[in-house]
Amino acid sequence: MKYLRIFLIILLFVSLFNGCINQKKDSGVETYFKSFALKFEELPLLNNPVNLVCTAIERDFASNIVIEVILPEGFELVDGTLTWEGHVDPNQTKTHTVTVKAVKTGQWTISAWAGPDYYPHYDAESLYVTVTETSAHISEEPFQMDSYSSCTNSGSLSYFKDFSIFLSDSPTLSRQTTLVCTAIERDFASNIVIEVILPEGFELVDGTLTWKGHVDPNQTKTHTVTVKAVKTGKWTISAWAGPSQSRFDVEWGWICTNE
Repeated sequence: MKYLRIFLIILLFVSLFNGCINQKKDSGVETYFKSFALKFEELPLLNNPVNLVCTAIERDFASNIVIEVILPEGFELVDGTLTWEGHVDPNQTKTHTVTVKAVKTGQWTISAWAGPDYYPHYDAESLYVTVTETSAHISEEPFQMDSYSSCTNSGSLSYFKDFSIFLSDSPTLSRQTTLVCTAIERDFASNIVIEVILPEGFELVDGTLTWKGHVDPNQTKTHTVTVKAVKTGKWTISAWAGPSQSRFDVEWGWICTNE
């Protein structure tokens, strides 16, 4: 009886341990951590080094985690490392700080990922930063439509292996055409959003402008809508794609519509 009790205790411990380290993303759970946040300690004025802080609060289990900061071309790393990997205990608060500085004026999206080492891009946060020669502004809301073309990330900072949009036919006035958005996932699974932004010269005929769903590692996701030109002129059609918490990749096309 004594040895049976010992065996049962060991079996229970192993089951609980495996349940912690093998936890996969549950569709009913939006975040891996109790909380994950990204913030600047002060305004990132042009050429002024500032601290960027990522804070992750672990849940009621221990795990090995990864925190990664993604900087756009308008910012550069001054001190620290963009990626941190290590062990956190149950309910532990892990803070990862890097020093960065703005090196170009413009509108920039700064993002950070965090998650277990087997699925590091689980949680994501973004800050939308406008830098001028004399000031800076930080927002948690994405840039508005008139800013889309200036906040694209460089290819090396893209979330997907590839993201593209194209029209199946020439969009002459009142003619329906198919707009196709294609995103190729990297070597991990995630919940993503694809969003099409139409200018006033175009209208939606069929489909939905926003798609949300799960994609598997290396999966190619195609989102298709039918649109038509309703006004002549020069128009910009854009599309965003990224993880569920952040608009990360952007593509756009300039279209001249004639009679």
